This record gives sequence, structure tokens and C-alpha cells, in this order.
Amino acid sequence: ERRDVGQEEGDAAKVRQACALLEKDRDVPLHNVARRLGLSYETFRKRFTAIMGLPPAKYRAARLMDQACERMRRGGQSDKAIATELGFCDEFHFSHRFKAIVGCTPRQFRQRSSRPGAKL
Repeated sequence: ERRDVGQEEGDAAKVRQACALLEKDRDVPLHNVARRLGLSYETFRKRFTAIMGLPPAKYRAARLMDQACERMRRGGQSDKAIATELGFCDEFHFSHRFKAIVGCTPRQFRQRSSRPGAKL
């Protein structure tokens, strides 16, 4: 499929809009995001993936874990509190998803990020 620069710029604008929607409302169904952008779900998923380098569902999960990491860096919140705040059913599900996405457990993340000069 041959695409012109105008179409690519339009796609980039739609993906930026999608990112904003996904970050604003973490519960919005991806099909609804596609519909709001005037695209079929498959077209939305393919264009989003081409521009962002990962599918919309993985993007949303990564941004959620970014929020979790930020809360852990600030300190003062338990895994249970973070899990509840971010919409997980319990701290065990949160911990499992965190490890799958971030690559370490929340406990390991806290230990690493508390080291002087830690860059995570």
C-alpha cells in the first residue's frame, strides 16, 4: 500500500490523539478509541503499532506500569494501595503484571530504585 506524506501525518495525529485518550481513560475499550478516530479496530491497531512500535493494548499496559513505577519511586504507598489506585483486582495480579511488563517484581524495583544513583 502506497501512502503519501499527508496520510502519514494524519495517522501520526490520530495516534497522538489515541495516546491521549488511552492515558486519560485507562478503561476505555480499544474499539471505542478506534471508532472515535473514525477507523476500524484493525486499521487503528495496525497504524498505531506501525507508529508507536507496539500495539495499543501493550502501550496502555506500559503507561500503567510507568505510573506504578513513579508511585514506587515517590514511596509511601504499599503495593496493595498502588494496585487499587491503578484498577487492579488485587496486589497479586498487579505484581504478576508488573513483573511481566517491567521485568522485575515490585519489591525488586523498589530495592533497585532506592540505591544511590539508581537509574530506572
